[in-house]
Amino acid sequence: MLAPGILERREPTHKAADTDWGRWKNHLLPYFGHYRPHEITPAHVRAFAESKLRKGLKSGTITVLVSLLSAIFSDLMEDGQAQVNPCRSLTKATRRLIKSDYDTKTTPFLERLEDVQRVFLALPEPLNIGFAIGALAGLRTSEVFGLQWRHVDLKARRIHVRQQVSRKKGEVFTTLKDKDSRVIPLIDALAPILEAWKFKNGGQPDSVIVPSLRCDGATVNKKTPGPALAAVLEDLGLNRPGLGWYECTRHTFASSQWVLSGGSLEKLKEILGHYSVVMTERYAHLKPELFTPKDLATIPRVLKGPSTVEISTIGHTLDIGWSKGGSK
Repeated sequence: MLAPGILERREPTHKAADTDWGRWKNHLLPYFGHYRPHEITPAHVRAFAESKLRKGLKSGTITVLVSLLSAIFSDLMEDGQAQVNPCRSLTKATRRLIKSDYDTKTTPFLERLEDVQRVFLALPEPLNIGFAIGALAGLRTSEVFGLQWRHVDLKARRIHVRQQVSRKKGEVFTTLKDKDSRVIPLIDALAPILEAWKFKNGGQPDSVIVPSLRCDGATVNKKTPGPALAAVLEDLGLNRPGLGWYECTRHTFASSQWVLSGGSLEKLKEILGHYSVVMTERYAHLKPELFTPKDLATIPRVLKGPSTVEISTIGHTLDIGWSKGGSK
């Protein structure tokens, strides 16, 4: 198959072009690469799906792979290199096989604001700062580690998300997943944390907010949050299946920080950088029965936050009650 040329053409116009290259090289190429387009049938697509299921790939992921294969065939047909698209003729049985069983309402997140606070206080610096940015601003992990001080306007209370770090390209800055930059509000619960952190570390405009090294020399990058957070969740008794960094940050912001406080899905879509509100709905999986009247009463206070920040030379103490000792 001549997919590489087609994928190259998609790069300027498709947001997930980089990811599509990985899907092609890791999954589609090893299975379909030795076939000519006219040799691939719906039976081959079903066999591909079954092989991936046996290897433990989720059905939703397989659906994405088949969709990419279908898009490649659409271009092949337009170029006259294929007569039919085998992905358009899948049987109902095959479609049921790859239908995603993902239920957004089962996605875990930090259901109580006090748990967000506990995790923040338990994580070492500067990882706790990255956690706060994710949980209180909703940034993707790659965006958190690509955020520089010049992108944060503490006075105007806004964050300009303009770049992300790419592990594939050696931890360098690249364009965002959705290509377009976006400006999001800096809520009052996060502002004093960043103000104190900037005071403590100088906050040079071109420096990243979450530096790559801690004072003890341990590397902090996109590989670091998962294991570090897992240990903290275990210690705090908050660990449960499926609760990782992304769920504790981006999903938690969307659910317990935004939707529960009455924010609209349309505005949340812009903050998260989604192309469609349909995707945003996957993040707004609130479970109202989890929240007590006490939790609901704390939302306005936490989102409004303090008007002043008390800062010490040893660490920082926040009026909202989030205090941190010396650097770990």
